[in-house]
Amino acid sequence: MSSFQAKLRERIVVKNYDHDGNLRPVGVLDNDSLRPTPVKDRSWNQVTYTIFWWGTLFDGVTQYGV
Repeated sequence: MSSFQAKLRERIVVKNYDHDGNLRPVGVLDNDSLRPTPVKDRSWNQVTYTIFWWGTLFDGVTQYGV
């Protein structure tokens, strides 16, 4: 690439800071809500997953879909 093209690309590429504070280019499907939740921010435990599973198991929509 020529110097002009490199400078132009550097100016038009959208960049963002990730969770570690590193500056990086933003992809098409790059969004904090699409990335996995960091371990330190996770609040669900085994009881929460069990209650959620039971709730979806006996959901009316699920029963009609069978």
